[in-house]
Amino acid sequence: MIKLLLCIFFLLLLFFGCGRQSAKESSFKINEHYFKKEYRIPMRDGKKLSTAVYFPKDTSRVYPILLLRTPYRAAPYGPDTLKKHLGPADVFA
Repeated sequence: MIKLLLCIFFLLLLFFGCGRQSAKESSFKINEHYFKKEYRIPMRDGKKLSTAVYFPKDTSRVYPILLLRTPYRAAPYGPDTLKKHLGPADVFA
């Protein structure tokens, strides 16, 4: 019972703690730092999945990749329409 309560407590802490952002993080502008290209990737069953790739504008150094896959929509669509956040939190941008 105690383990269950601790798990619930930590899940709530994680849930409510991730939603908070500092003023510095929320002022990050994706369009100032990234290019966006869209591709249609063919799968084995013949379907094509919509894929958006964000490239850093700063090419002076090497950056790690962050791969985010979802079985749902890849919106916003269009090369000039960017997401509000990249990754699970602004820290990853």
